[in-house]
Parts: sequence; structure tokens; C-alpha cells
Amino acid sequence: MEYYIAIIRGISAAIFAISLSFINIYFFERGYSMAYVGLITGISTVVGSAMRIPSGLFSDILGPSRVLVFGIFLRGFALTMIAVFMYYDFDLIWFFPLLLLNSAGFSFLITSSNSIISLYFTEFGLTRALSIVRVGINIGFSVGPLLGGFISEFSFPLLFLISGFLSFLLLSFAIKIKSRIDGKIVKSQKVGEKILFKDIFSPVLDTKFLILILFVFLGGVIISQFLNSLPVIAKAQNFSNRQIGFFFTQNGFFVIILQIPLVKFITKLFIKDDIKIGGEAINSNNINNKKISAVFFGLLLYVVSFNFFGFYQSFAWYSFCVFILTLGEIIFQTFSMDLAMNFSPKDRKGTYLGFFEFSEAIGWSVGKYFGGFVFDLFHHDPKKFWFIVSLPALPAFLIILVFRSLTNKTHKSRN
Repeated sequence: MEYYIAIIRGISAAIFAISLSFINIYFFERGYSMAYVGLITGISTVVGSAMRIPSGLFSDILGPSRVLVFGIFLRGFALTMIAVFMYYDFDLIWFFPLLLLNSAGFSFLITSSNSIISLYFTEFGLTRALSIVRVGINIGFSVGPLLGGFISEFSFPLLFLISGFLSFLLLSFAIKIKSRIDGKIVKSQKVGEKILFKDIFSPVLDTKFLILILFVFLGGVIISQFLNSLPVIAKAQNFSNRQIGFFFTQNGFFVIILQIPLVKFITKLFIKDDIKIGGEAINSNNINNKKISAVFFGLLLYVVSFNFFGFYQSFAWYSFCVFILTLGEIIFQTFSMDLAMNFSPKDRKGTYLGFFEFSEAIGWSVGKYFGGFVFDLFHHDPKKFWFIVSLPALPAFLIILVFRSLTNKTHKSRN
């Protein structure tokens, strides 16, 4: 099943990279104000992030496979209609509802697929499944821009038409595997029973999970600096566009190559002794403590790499820093999602994961503006810039330690 989800998420990532990463160029070439374009696309992104919450609830009520199929359909429809609107040269404002539909469809797809993974796999298999899916996503993001850049040279409508066509092909694949998903998940979750719309706020009433949400929000603020701040600070230090592009290619390449072996190494070395044959936990509290430690260490690698960026401004040094950052990304992203899945009740997986993903997405959005503000003040001083943008790690470290303490207290009280 992990390979099916990896294919779905990988192709979805490729679809995004093929088309939507080029949409701003389309509007720019037609003479629209980029502030106006940013407002339209920014609102659609925020709405899409907020849709993670109801999409999670719908996954619990209707079943995640249904939400997955609907999300792929919604996205395919939106992308196809964008192609039509481009062909007939519609005004920018007409694209707004389609961008909203696309963002909503993407949220349905992401949250439902994560719910499927969380319900389908047990302790040891869960970490492995997350790694395989992350590899699929990074392959999609690596291949997509190459295809998108090539096709966009000929026609933007064709670019989005192909993306819509790929979405509907993906839809047929999702429908084919739906019965396999449902067959296993129905055993884990009584779909539709005792789940009400008021339960949408249950994650924020869960103290431990609320702390985890706050932690991943701060983590989102920090890790967003790689995508948002590194290009501009590197450009300010006279790196070429080709060199900056190499850093992102290097990041994606090492995620694809190292994701599975690195997580497998950490799991075997530190966690496997607490898991019995069949993938179930012998000592779940001990496992969670080790995963919390892994998340702590992953975020620490981000902070170290950020501050290393400030020491030297050579291409080789930046490449080394990106390698350290990539190790942190693999560890942090994998085990933070693993923790969220483990601390989500079986009958509320979608709702809890929806809040978790929403918090991370908001952290990324805040990080974009935070990094921009710091850049305006310290773009001539890389050491100060990278030090300041890594400061949110301090409360994040404190929060994850509080989370670990609460987890231990709960375990002791149960015993």
C-alpha cells in the first residue's frame, strides 16, 4: 500500500511542479501587477491550508479513500478549466475560484492520504511507509519542473491541460485501489460512527497534541527559510541562479537517496528493540521518547546548518551546509509526522492530522514573512541573518521537551 500512496503523492507533486509553479510567469507575461497576482495566489494558499482541517474531518466521517478520490477529481477539474481560461485569455479574477478549488483538492488529497497511511500501518511499518512516500514526493518535485519548463516554452494552456489529464489518470488509479484501502481500514476504523462536525476542534482540546501542534508550527517557521530565504540571501552574496538551483537539486537528490536508509538506520539502531514481530510496540512510551529525541535532533541539524551558512560564502561550503540541512529535513519531517500519527486517536486520525498539517502550513506562511523582514534588516550580514531566523528553534526545543515530559507522566499514571 505504501507504494500506491507514494505513486499518488509523487504524481501529485509532479503535477504541481509541472504547472502551478509556472502560473506566476504566465500572469507576469500578460502584464498583471505581481502584487495583485500575489494577493490572488496567496489567498488561495491560505484557504487551501485551512481546508486541511475540514478535509481531515471528512476523512473520519466518510472514509479517507472517498476523500482522496474526490480531492484528485477536484484538482483535475480545476487544472483543466485553468487551461481553458488561459486559452481564451480570461481576466485574472476569473482564475481565482479555480485556484481555490485546486488548493482545496490538494488539501483533501494530502490529509486523506496521510490518514490512510496512519490507519494502514503499525509501528515499524509506519516509519518505513512515510519514508517511501517522501521519496515518491521528491521524485515528483524533481521531474516536474523539467517537464514544466520545456512545455511552457510552447504553450501555457497545454501545460495545464496535460496536468489536468494526468490528474484524471491518477483518479482512475485511485479508484482502482480504493477497495484495497477500504478493506484494511474498515478493520481499524468504524467509518461514520460517533463522529460529529463539532469534533473538528477535538485536537486543540487535547493538551499533548496541542503542544505538538505548537511545536510543528515553530518548526514550519524555521524549515521554510530554506526555500524562502536561502535563494535571496545567496543571491545577495553573488551566487548565480544556476548555483542556487543546484542547492535545491542537491537537496532533492539526497532526500531520494538517503531517506529510506537513514530512517531505517535510526529505527534499527534506536527503536527496533522496542517493537515485536508484526510491527507492534512492546514499550510505546520508550519508542515515543526516542522519536521525540529524533525530532529534536533533526531540528537541531537545521539550526546548525543555518548558522554554518553565515560563516563562509563559498559554493562548496554552502553545498556542505545544504547536505547537513537535508539530513535534518529527513529526520525531522519523518519522525514529526510519525509522532502526529501515533498520538492521533484511531477514530479521529483525519481530524488530528488535518490540524497538524494546518499548523505546519501556517508556520511556513509566517516563516516567509519573518524571513523577508529579517532579510531587509540584515541581508548584508549573513551571520546575523541566519542566527535570527533560527531563533524560533529555542521555544520549539522547550516545547518538545515539555511534550516529552507530559508523555512520560501520562505513561507513569497509567502504570
